[in-house]
Amino acid sequence: GTWSLIDQRAGRLLERLPYSPVMMTVCPETVGLYCDSVEYLLDKGFRYIICSLNYAGAWSDRTIRQLEKQYERLAKIYERRIRREEKFFLSPIDSKLQGHIHGPCRKDRCELGIRQVSVSPSGDIFPCVQFVKDGTDKTFAIGHVDTGINSAAQQRLFKLSDTEKAACVSCAIKDRCNNSCGCLNLQTTGSLNTVSPVLCAHERMLIPIVDQLGNRLY
Repeated sequence: GTWSLIDQRAGRLLERLPYSPVMMTVCPETVGLYCDSVEYLLDKGFRYIICSLNYAGAWSDRTIRQLEKQYERLAKIYERRIRREEKFFLSPIDSKLQGHIHGPCRKDRCELGIRQVSVSPSGDIFPCVQFVKDGTDKTFAIGHVDTGINSAAQQRLFKLSDTEKAACVSCAIKDRCNNSCGCLNLQTTGSLNTVSPVLCAHERMLIPIVDQLGNRLY
């Protein structure tokens, strides 16, 4: 219900903060509008677009195929605009290009409970906002504002999340994949170190498309 108002104010925002980021969430119900939405935002003047998949959505073989077609279109849009020397950041493409050019970068991978924390209204400290529970469920709590961070609990969760996943051991793209995100794994599979089949399908689909794009631009 806020779309019309935000759309009207976007120009004023960009006048003052030209690199204001936009967060897009791509759902199976709206995947067919992915490219059109990106182009709309670029034409609007946004230059920093972060696109995240709703991994917990009801993805099917049909919508995954739709997503692949959208990425193929998106690669063409990206190439066309880059050749015109437009300056912008589009997360699903730029992050994968960066991983290919510079190699695996540990600082860009999830470091659960190490790089950031979230605090519940009752003062409990959690390793990420998606873990926050306010009440009796302290399964993933790593401390409290009155007592500080419990280093042992913090390290236990980090090591559990950082452990190489059994399904990823022999995968050729494991170092460029988003499999290290503990909160994403927990949200989609119920386990910190079990990777979602949707994430796996997404990464295997996206990386070859981006690499082909990178080769053309190079």
